Amino acid sequence: MLDIRGLAKSFNDNTVLDHIDLNVAAGSTTAVVGASGCGKTTLLRLVAGFETPDAGTVTISDRQVASAERSVAPHRRGVGYVAQDGALFPHLTVGQNIAYACPAAHAAEKSATGWPSCSKPFHGSLIRVSSTSSALRRSAAARRARPCAGGEPVLMLLDEPFTALDTGLRASTRKAVAALLADAG
Repeated sequence: MLDIRGLAKSFNDNTVLDHIDLNVAAGSTTAVVGASGCGKTTLLRLVAGFETPDAGTVTISDRQVASAERSVAPHRRGVGYVAQDGALFPHLTVGQNIAYACPAAHAAEKSATGWPSCSKPFHGSLIRVSSTSSALRRSAAARRARPCAGGEPVLMLLDEPFTALDTGLRASTRKAVAALLADAG
């Protein structure tokens, strides 16, 4: 599913990643652990396409998406990325952020709950979970965006998205998201 070979990245003569190799099998869960500032976020940003590597390659589902010479745009990689800060459009409501992730043909559709719906399995699951969750009721759709995930990825990258939650909510949210991702394959 994900193959990283010789990945390197520096910022202002500061080497952040030095020839990293990593192989992640489809359907698996992998954690990248390390001290603050060791390059975990940079690695995820390179995979997602928000940064370009200085050397090495990133291959997703047998398709090379990044090298020092060539980079596929982030929205064409099939990668979902949930940042610690949420990375949502702050000028849109929660409902509008969710609808933005839907293909244009489906953005106008509404499910029985009034939430936008998509035909893709992962996004549809997210909408069903969101619409029935006590943490995100219909009224939340009218509020301005708060950190939450969405999309239709073949690869999902989570960059410490639950850090701001209290301990109990963090554990229950982690379990719910893990179950959702497992169901989506």
